Amino acid sequence: MRPRGIIIFERLFVFSVLAWVPEVILDWRNITANTRLSAESILILDGLVALAFLSIVLRVSRKRGKVSKWVLTLVILYGIPLDIWQTFQHTLKISDAFSLLQTVLQAIGVSMLFTPASRAWLSASRKGRMVYTAEGFCRPR
Repeated sequence: MRPRGIIIFERLFVFSVLAWVPEVILDWRNITANTRLSAESILILDGLVALAFLSIVLRVSRKRGKVSKWVLTLVILYGIPLDIWQTFQHTLKISDAFSLLQTVLQAIGVSMLFTPASRAWLSASRKGRMVYTAEGFCRPR
């Protein structure tokens, strides 16, 4: 069984990807106006990015991917100031609220990877059985 922090991490990241959909819908005209790609290409690229993002999240939350954890952490830490800077470079729109919501959900999600129970679970062997104490820590038997 996975610790609560890992479950919360996974859910927050899935919700952040779901928050991406209304952001793209609301900002579609701006997205298509600022690129030479066709609408179909943009949708395919967005879908591929979402799938890649979710595969990294599932690799961390289901397979205890330590490298994936750090790749995701670095991407999110890089993206937080970039997203905030880009949001406030122009007049705020409703789609910017979804962008900021994504950033907040992802920041909280990454922080869940560094709780004591999550760190212990991620560092334990995949094959070993886990014991969860009342404090939420897990130890291999």
